[in-house]
Amino acid sequence: DLIGIRMYDFVVMNPDFVMDEVAAWDHRNHQGNSPFLAGMLIHHVAGTNPEVKPALNLKLLDLLNPDQEPNDGIMFTLDEFFHDQRPPGVLLPPDGVPLPATHTYVHAYHEDVADTEAMGVLATAGLFHRRKVVIRLAEIQLTKDRESHGLFDGEHGQPPAEVALDVAVRYASRVQDVLGHAVLVHESRLDHRTPDILLQEQGTTLAPNVTVFEGPVLDDMDSVRLDLTVLEVDWYPRFHIQEWAFDTDQALASFHGDVPLHDAVIAFESEYARCVLDVRVVDLY
Repeated sequence: DLIGIRMYDFVVMNPDFVMDEVAAWDHRNHQGNSPFLAGMLIHHVAGTNPEVKPALNLKLLDLLNPDQEPNDGIMFTLDEFFHDQRPPGVLLPPDGVPLPATHTYVHAYHEDVADTEAMGVLATAGLFHRRKVVIRLAEIQLTKDRESHGLFDGEHGQPPAEVALDVAVRYASRVQDVLGHAVLVHESRLDHRTPDILLQEQGTTLAPNVTVFEGPVLDDMDSVRLDLTVLEVDWYPRFHIQEWAFDTDQALASFHGDVPLHDAVIAFESEYARCVLDVRVVDLY
């Protein structure tokens, strides 16, 4: 009780119990494939702040976390959302293209997630409005990998490049009119241990189709504000990247601006990389 955990949590949150008793349809812990989920509009908000407030901000789950998995102090973040959905559980919107459950990250302790502005805005959009936006990194052309190719080139690490996305998304359109300020609804940071890693060789072009942001939006919003930096990473213990601890990452390319809420293709580039975003706005019903 001192740290906000009750004994039965250790039973019902055990992965084996979840696999056997909760994910009983196909026993896939991270997928929502059950037919009982068919037609549901699902969006998860996952916490990423590992400090347990009732326990003097102790990072409880990091005491035994050799893989440095992200967590919110009580649960591992990757256990807080469906990673995938397939028939017969997946939602089929009017356009006929399957839309699995979406998720976003908020940097909050487990018990505080539900009280964040991000949760409030996303819940309002998800419950009472009828669109979702999905922004993906459709293409990345890597001109210079920012790895070391010579003794005095000022870069660190060895090819291939370890590419990660630093993402922050704010709802300003319409939300600012009501609340008086924009709301940070999603952030995925190296410090929060949430970005995945993409390996890429210099001089190549990939089509990774990596999700940058996905979530419900208000009907009368016309854009979302995106701050995206494509990073080359030299230090990220979660993925055992330990090339250079003194300067953990370098920017390859970045986008800072409003993304319109209609289907679109957005390109941005630098001397290091050219990137293409694919924006898809889905009518849910």
